[in-house]
Amino acid sequence: MALFAVASGVWLVAGRWVWVSLRERVRDPLWEAWGSRLAGLILIGLGSTALWWGAVHQQPAPWCLP
Repeated sequence: MALFAVASGVWLVAGRWVWVSLRERVRDPLWEAWGSRLAGLILIGLGSTALWWGAVHQQPAPWCLP
């Protein structure tokens, strides 16, 4: 679970950083509302994948420690 938290944190921080740099280039009010949604979608994707590996394959996801 610790590795999952670290991996999620890295992608959430990296996604936010990329989003801010893109937002500075494109001045559109719609972009400001989508930053948190993008981070949430990444978190949902990582969490769903980990749950899928645990529920269907009866083993942790490849990036989780056994």
